[in-house]
Amino acid sequence: MKGLYVLKEKRIYKRELPLWGSLLAAVLLAGCITLLALWCQPNALRTVLAGFKAQPLLIVLNALPIGLLLLTFAFLFRNVFYSGALVNFFVCALSLANRVKIEVRDEPVFPRDFSLLREVGSAIQSYDIRYPVKAIAVVVLTTALLIGLGVLFPSRPVSFAALKAKLTKRDAVAVFPGRCWPERILGAVLSFGVLTALIFTVYASNTLYNSFRVSNAYYVPSVFNELGFPYCFCHQFTTYPVDKPEGFSKSEAAGWETGGQTGLGKDISVILVMNEAFSDLTDQPMFNWTEETDPLPNLHALQKDPHTLSGHIVVPGFAGGTANTEFDVLTGMQTNALSVTATSAMRVVNRNLDSLFRVFGADGYRTSFYHPGDAWFYNRENVYRWLGAEHEVFAKDMKDLEYKGRWVTDDYMAGLIEEEFETAVSEGR
Repeated sequence: MKGLYVLKEKRIYKRELPLWGSLLAAVLLAGCITLLALWCQPNALRTVLAGFKAQPLLIVLNALPIGLLLLTFAFLFRNVFYSGALVNFFVCALSLANRVKIEVRDEPVFPRDFSLLREVGSAIQSYDIRYPVKAIAVVVLTTALLIGLGVLFPSRPVSFAALKAKLTKRDAVAVFPGRCWPERILGAVLSFGVLTALIFTVYASNTLYNSFRVSNAYYVPSVFNELGFPYCFCHQFTTYPVDKPEGFSKSEAAGWETGGQTGLGKDISVILVMNEAFSDLTDQPMFNWTEETDPLPNLHALQKDPHTLSGHIVVPGFAGGTANTEFDVLTGMQTNALSVTATSAMRVVNRNLDSLFRVFGADGYRTSFYHPGDAWFYNRENVYRWLGAEHEVFAKDMKDLEYKGRWVTDDYMAGLIEEEFETAVSEGR
């Protein structure tokens, strides 16, 4: 008949994966997503894999949380490929964020960063960021591919009734529910529960974490690169906690600020020097020093000067944790009061914080910090900016460094401080 058209319905042929097929796909996807997340790191994948070959347990520790997340959403979606798409996008996006953060701030992504999402927008504007476009494209395309596979290969639902029917050789069709929501929710809860339990036990273990060989255990970005981002990220869930003091009230604490006017005294220059590992040996009663054998005559001469106020200070650490003393002095807070567990105060700081730098800076002072070491150590490069230091100088910024063994000499640092002081005074600050 004229004007009559026959339309053929186009169908997408789907093939349901059996339970064993879904489990096999989940294992393979967990491995592939782990590899892609490691490839997104700043360092070369072959370097990471070489380290994993020498320490095979790292393979399991990096892939296991991804596999458990994949199972969680596979149960909910009833589709292992849809779950893979979501987990792939989420995990690789975190790995890419970790790469960008290390490149611009020399600091990896921590779980606590989720509480700072409001600051992300302003932080992005503060840095000249070069986004890894190639890696982003690969992650997006891989996610799209997994979604396509999910359309073609849905998973066969798991039903307690169907399993019982198989065991009793009854007709499974009559008892096979269409959606199996109880089974899906139970499977998801169990998978996520196992992951949570592992994070607070296995992944929280400092003994395990410190047992792996790394090139520099004190340089956290390097540790992340060598041990793998997924494992290190999970480990950081339980590190650097800050406990809420008993009876603490935020409104009451806010009321402690009197709002009094500062800067009413005489303008003076303030130079605070922390000389690591320095102590007055003559202060110990077991020694009997004479004036001729005094090992610290210059210190004692200064103490006797009529213009000097002298005393004693007790630091919170011994043979390490230098930055904790810096934190205590500059903020007025005590590191050992932050948490019942041993912690690094500098690793707790991740946003602007009141300190002596801000108090003096508000009165027009030039506030500076000098350290003859690496900027990344204890994350000082970021932390001192958050504490309000206007000017930061590390070993990489100093010229003609003078060393005694591995360390920059006190003579050099004293001269540098004097020079910077004179410069500030000449500028009228």
